[in-house]
Amino acid sequence: MQANVSAQPCKLIIKVIKAENLIKMDDQAADPFVELRIKGSPETPMKTRTMDHNLNPVWDNTIELLVNDWNTDILLVDLLDEDIRV
Repeated sequence: MQANVSAQPCKLIIKVIKAENLIKMDDQAADPFVELRIKGSPETPMKTRTMDHNLNPVWDNTIELLVNDWNTDILLVDLLDEDIRV
């Protein structure tokens, strides 16, 4: 018999500090930002500010996300360039 385990909601606090030695993805210097989201959650994504023309950005940014179940939810982290849309 399997035990009935209830969801364990919580607030996830993420500290995005910096990136180093990024590669230029277009003719300009990178305009990087970080996007964070909980897989399948409509309330996310959350993102840092864009650091214009910077291959060594320092965000020092704190982002809070609500998690429905800390046992099963998945945090997705993407480092993106503002000028490049996929």
